[in-house]
Amino acid sequence: KKKLSLPEYRLKQYAQLSLSEGAVTATEEELLQQIYTDQLATGKINRKYLFALAGQLEDAVRTGVGSNDIDYNAPDHLFQSLLEANVQHFSAAKSLALTQQLNQIKNRSRSFSEFRSQAEPLLSNYNVNWMRAEYNHAVAAAQNGATWMRMKQAADVRPYWEYQTVGDDRVRPTHQSMDGLIFRIDDPEAARVFPPNGFGCRCEGVSRADLAGREVSSLQDAIGALGSDWQTMNDKGFAVNFGDAAQVFTRSQDYAQGIDPNTLTWRSYNLKSATAMKKLPALQAGTMAARELERWWKDRRGRHDLDEADRIRLLDYRDRPILMDRNLVDDLKERKQAALLNLLEDLLTNPDEVWLQENPGTLQRLMLKFFRGRALLAGIAFGNDHPEQLLSLTVVDLPDLVRAGILTLAKR
Repeated sequence: KKKLSLPEYRLKQYAQLSLSEGAVTATEEELLQQIYTDQLATGKINRKYLFALAGQLEDAVRTGVGSNDIDYNAPDHLFQSLLEANVQHFSAAKSLALTQQLNQIKNRSRSFSEFRSQAEPLLSNYNVNWMRAEYNHAVAAAQNGATWMRMKQAADVRPYWEYQTVGDDRVRPTHQSMDGLIFRIDDPEAARVFPPNGFGCRCEGVSRADLAGREVSSLQDAIGALGSDWQTMNDKGFAVNFGDAAQVFTRSQDYAQGIDPNTLTWRSYNLKSATAMKKLPALQAGTMAARELERWWKDRRGRHDLDEADRIRLLDYRDRPILMDRNLVDDLKERKQAALLNLLEDLLTNPDEVWLQENPGTLQRLMLKFFRGRALLAGIAFGNDHPEQLLSLTVVDLPDLVRAGILTLAKR
């Protein structure tokens, strides 16, 4: 087997794709068995494969962004969450496309061995060849995107950026012709050629305090240097600044085009209905009197680099900061549900399921903890201009109705 030379960043809770050539992994074998036995029709997703795929790309994002063990007020946390949401969408679209293509192969196969033999080249492309390019691009997009965001923060003292290649014999000629061009950071058009500018691009942008005797370049100068590659960048979804867009993959790069992830439900992933879950505990939130509520709030004020009278910061299962406003606490008190606060932090740090939903201008993460006959639900919203914030905490009596979107975590 030929192993890829990739960093050993792995999510412990999910099986990973081996990313090896010439072998069908256990995850892929299960996928093939489900397809052949009609357990995974077109439009459905094998969640183990999805988690393995998304896990690789999420690790690539973390590798690219780098350590964010800094104060929780830094924008790196939100940027990383946005990139992770982007690769989760990409992974869901890729999973759906693979399921469809494997079903097409199955329908023209006369036996499982024939199906498996014909599927292996497709799996090799999806999970080795293309995955290699996607992983490396995710590292590059995250790294350069994070660099761009930090450059913008320091643009008052370092207002320029210079295009640089790695300077070896593998650099594309058109990218080499860009080497040394200097652009203004506040030029949104020129920002579109900030690297990476194609799969496998290893170029970078470097901040500059002055021009060092050179002239400022424009997008038109860059287009002249890139030649026909500029049209290729547009066609392939690379004529975009991945930092400003907070994306790793543009929608034009999705394997399955035009999917609405909010239409995916628990059935799409072959999950059990909440009513079929066994040995669930009863929901016991206890009580929380007014004095206890005030103590709860006071105890959490000032934590995690936030000291505001009307806002606290909690942490979730990814150690990612989640804001919570005082008005949500007051709303729970008014609805006589303040006792749910006793269960909130366990829900955030140890959810049973997490779903990502996409709405115009915002993303929503739904965290669920299942109990006998019901579930505790936290709704968290975030977007390019607003960090992750807890907007709702409620008990749902029909959990299956809210189990929709891109499944990003499932423990049952």
